[in-house]
Amino acid sequence: MSPSTSWRAWAAAAVIFVLGIATGVAGTSLYALRIVRGALQSPPSVGGPAERATARIADDIIRNLELAPPEARRVRAEFALAAANIRSLRAQSNRQMIAELREGARRAAAELPPAQRAAFSNRIERRLQALGLEGNRPKFPEDKGSPPARSQTP
Repeated sequence: MSPSTSWRAWAAAAVIFVLGIATGVAGTSLYALRIVRGALQSPPSVGGPAERATARIADDIIRNLELAPPEARRVRAEFALAAANIRSLRAQSNRQMIAELREGARRAAAELPPAQRAAFSNRIERRLQALGLEGNRPKFPEDKGSPPARSQTP
């Protein structure tokens, strides 16, 4: 191989390597966005992974312990209650996540000069839409000379 051919081979390998990394990063980002969007958008009535896990656990216990039908019904009922509790916790958690997202955006807007708040507001709205949270636009403070006091939530 001549020196110019060797150099081209290394350059092609480097380009392929960089494209592979870029493809991996883009794929991972899209997958993560899909997971986050699904978690925020899915109604609490839709079973999540924890609820499916409770059903699998109940089935496994019933099958492996060879429970009689009355015992199996009681075990399924207890795991169904656990699934309902998980569903309730998930709904509450989603509401708190969305509220915290809005509050963080409101606090960030308060730190910006009034001229930048409109652009910030538009950018936040696009981000919320990307997450499937249309209609959840945060309420931004009006310019009153100084930003409001920050809440110190642990």
